[in-house]
Amino acid sequence: MKKLVITSLFLSVVFSLTLFTGCGGTAKQDEGKAESANKTNVFYTCPMHPNVKSKKDGKCPECGMALVEASLKSKTETIGVNGNCGMCKEAIEGTLGKNKAISAASWDESTKKLTVTYEPDKITIDQIRQLVADVGYDTDKIRAKDEVYEELPGCCKYVRKK
Repeated sequence: MKKLVITSLFLSVVFSLTLFTGCGGTAKQDEGKAESANKTNVFYTCPMHPNVKSKKDGKCPECGMALVEASLKSKTETIGVNGNCGMCKEAIEGTLGKNKAISAASWDESTKKLTVTYEPDKITIDQIRQLVADVGYDTDKIRAKDEVYEELPGCCKYVRKK
């Protein structure tokens, strides 16, 4: 009988401690789960080839550049951007590469299409269009200011729509 009372008392103490301490630190467990969930939303992509996606860090199979971290919250869209040459490509991609909300940008000279991967909670596609227009290149929806277009090198000046 004495053993039964001691055992009952011991179990009551253990139960009470478990109840009041939150089962041994579930806050840390929850924090670890949240961190793990955030990592599952991450993938890697090439800044020059946004169609390249990998679950782990490495190099782009198409060009050998280092892959950059992106998120499943990222969005990839393709928009029209006027331009003519490699200098246009450098200017367009270079200006977008400076923005931390944009993880990848690739302009194709032959199709005049820009494929961009970005965080839609940090920047909109129209803000991206504006960034491109601000360096002199008309997009499918935003026209660059005439004075900015006129400052482009001769090889970069394309035939503008009225």
